[in-house]
Amino acid sequence: MNQKASGSKVTSGMLRGISGDFDLESIMILNLDGLHINEVGSLEECTGLEHLILSNNDLSNLIPVSSLTNLNSLNLSNNNISSLEGLQTLENLETLNLSGNFIENTNSLYCLTGLPKLKHLLLQCSAQKRVNPVCQEDLYQDKILNMFQNLESLDGNILYGACKELNQLVDELDSIVIDNPPEQIKNLNISEIKENLKDFEVHPSSVDFEKAETEEAENHLKVLLGSCQDLIDGTKQNIKPLFTTII
Repeated sequence: MNQKASGSKVTSGMLRGISGDFDLESIMILNLDGLHINEVGSLEECTGLEHLILSNNDLSNLIPVSSLTNLNSLNLSNNNISSLEGLQTLENLETLNLSGNFIENTNSLYCLTGLPKLKHLLLQCSAQKRVNPVCQEDLYQDKILNMFQNLESLDGNILYGACKELNQLVDELDSIVIDNPPEQIKNLNISEIKENLKDFEVHPSSVDFEKAETEEAENHLKVLLGSCQDLIDGTKQNIKPLFTTII
């Protein structure tokens, strides 16, 4: 349930109304998307929060968020943020979405390098055309990965693990289908490929980030394998590219 923030400031009454909890410290999940918030106000009292969505607001000052040290995921996309001061205390943070803000350069991100559990960082989202000026820097990705060496994904792109391997397999199969005539596709051992899928095991984070990406890749792969099988069975004569890059 969404309510408009009174005076663009988060109040205890609004938090109780949205969460259904009288005790602010007991709130664990909170969605404050699109409420025109420019001051977090009473939100800093929600010290038990683990998942917080503050996207599509007017926030610029994050210092009051520093008290929310139990946060596991934080969505701050599409705000007016240029300084990340205040986030450096969030020692349990694993997923951080900062896309669509005004972060100028990599120096602005150094305060996050001490976060020991940070695995998933988003500074741009191409699908929603949300970026930061820092994303235009030369060697942007290399700089970020050098700063945050424990990252598992950057801007939605899986860097390590089963999901990346699965997507690579999908891309290879897609290339085979596009670049080879149907008679050569008959050489594909569909049963063997399906058997190999059992080797992919995902251990999702608490927000199911990698699990969701892997399930999407698996679904695309099943469609592709089905099309290959149709060609092998002679039920189709032509095939078009089914998809491009998944992540």
